[in-house]
Amino acid sequence: MESTLPVRVPLPVNWFSRDEEIGTIITARALDGRFLGSITVSTKIRGFAMGVCAVTSAGAKGYSGRFWEFRLFRDAIDALRNEIEHAPARM
Repeated sequence: MESTLPVRVPLPVNWFSRDEEIGTIITARALDGRFLGSITVSTKIRGFAMGVCAVTSAGAKGYSGRFWEFRLFRDAIDALRNEIEHAPARM
């Protein structure tokens, strides 16, 4: 399954994206298929939020200028990766 983002930002292996009404949802899965996490990116709000949810402007970094979409998606992917790396271990 090929997943594409609105801009050319590479997704890590086993990560997928889909466009929904609330924004682009990026889902991370482990190589064995386990769900690791997701993040919602809104180009309309120019922000992102952990999970599958509506993105609000609260705490938005103010993405603008050249390549703002690229930076938005790159930062969202980095934030999800960081969240997964620092999540407590599950049994």
